Amino acid sequence: MLSVDALSKNFINVSITNTVDEALDILNQFKIKHLPIVKSKAFLTIISEETLKAAHPGTIMKDFVNKGVKKFVRQDDHLLDAAKAMVDEELTIIPVLEDDESFMGIITMEDLFTKIISRFGLNSDGSLLVIEVPQQDFQLSELIRILEMENVHLFSVLVSMENFPNIEITLKTDIKDINSVLQTLERYSYTVKAYFENDQYIHQLKDRYESLISYLNV
Repeated sequence: MLSVDALSKNFINVSITNTVDEALDILNQFKIKHLPIVKSKAFLTIISEETLKAAHPGTIMKDFVNKGVKKFVRQDDHLLDAAKAMVDEELTIIPVLEDDESFMGIITMEDLFTKIISRFGLNSDGSLLVIEVPQQDFQLSELIRILEMENVHLFSVLVSMENFPNIEITLKTDIKDINSVLQTLERYSYTVKAYFENDQYIHQLKDRYESLISYLNV
């Protein structure tokens, strides 16, 4: 799951000769709040919508090359590295560069969301289960064994340390009736924090996606 695999399709590059008005049109077209400024194949910086709106409409992008954020990922970086870079810098896009520093394109927040949902199997039929266990008691092999006893197949396992020393584990499974699994996990002292059966989960994904698009349209 490499960054190059999530490049935005048909993105229009912004060069140092484009004006603020032209750049704002591109922001609106792709529903993003940040743009990379590129000279030929060289990535220069990321400029924000806020900065552009504060400038004169006829100002050219060359005037912004010493401003903004010079953040990027390389084509062979993991997609989650791209996600981390976007979150750390509060960006709606991240540029992707080749090994020789040549600009390849960008990943948008929408691209990232869609690719992660697909690659972790979160859009497949089944249920989403969120459990919690103390860090010292967590063994992935044991958890998998328990689920195998219930004839459950896993599409993905996501582990969060946010509530350390407890570990939160999000499981995407192929099971449609989750009641028996809940009872088994509780017998093994796992705390079930939440679960979403297929129709409910798809509805929540749709709501979150629409919230994201609404945010990008602000």
